[in-house]
Amino acid sequence: MSQHCFASWYITEKCNFDCPYCFVYHPTGIKGTLKSITDRFKRPSPPKYDLYEELDKVLGKFLATGMSFTFGFTGGEPFVTPHFVDICRRIASHDQFMISLDTNLTMRSIQEFIEAAPPEKVEYISAALHIEERERIYGSIDPFLDNVRELLDRGYTVVVNHVMHPDMFEKLDEIYGHCLSRGVRLKLKPFKGVHDGRVYPQAYSEEQKRLIDELSPTPQYDLRSRHFLGLQCKAGKNLIRIWANGDITRCVGDYSLLGNIYTGFELYDSARPCIIETCPCFDPERLIDDFETRVTFPPLTRRIYKIKNLMNKIKVRL
Repeated sequence: MSQHCFASWYITEKCNFDCPYCFVYHPTGIKGTLKSITDRFKRPSPPKYDLYEELDKVLGKFLATGMSFTFGFTGGEPFVTPHFVDICRRIASHDQFMISLDTNLTMRSIQEFIEAAPPEKVEYISAALHIEERERIYGSIDPFLDNVRELLDRGYTVVVNHVMHPDMFEKLDEIYGHCLSRGVRLKLKPFKGVHDGRVYPQAYSEEQKRLIDELSPTPQYDLRSRHFLGLQCKAGKNLIRIWANGDITRCVGDYSLLGNIYTGFELYDSARPCIIETCPCFDPERLIDDFETRVTFPPLTRRIYKIKNLMNKIKVRL
């Protein structure tokens, strides 16, 4: 069996929802203007190529590696990407490729997606509830649950999650019970941001942390103090991050550039030491075999890594 890589693909920052806890959300007014300027360096630069037009060439570069890939589309909302369903169809036509999605499931036609990417070609769908936006726009969460049930009944693996903004805990029993009545088990995700002057997820109470851990799609390791600097990590080999402009970095936190999907790239052939203090990646237990042994970097080396990582991050964003 060929080596497998999960390619987390931040395909767009655009979204049809406007959730206040989203990391690309911008409040209005002067604060919003200032925040949009500072956030410019948190967002990838616009693509220089048309993905839809270049897709066959792009996929050819991944095929040439001899590896299998799961393209994990995230954003923003992937389905607002032009021709996204057809992009999924063309990816799914290759035996070496799978798809996964982070989505709010408000696509125009769920049947169109089902025809493009059958369940055997979709590793999972992480469907976000975003109850306040859904009720504001659609008046109910039931159309969303209808889509979830349709996918589940067709054989897809669907995880329904909800970001636990601090104000949502008092509504949790009602929300959870309604989803359960439709045969959908809700999973919780921690809110990451500032609310009422308190920084989350650190500000959660111990009871709230316990509840989120119990009802989470994966253990929320980011709620605990855990350091990854110096651990031998397979990011860059079995996990990569593709940004909206096509740049490939080692992972979400390590901006070591591996190339670009349009112009060429080269993945690592072995595990390398992690240069990030706190891991922001997906399920690090799959990337790190030994949590006890780590490389010790001298203070100067650590500082150099931080500077290089910042410079690479700016390069990806500009």
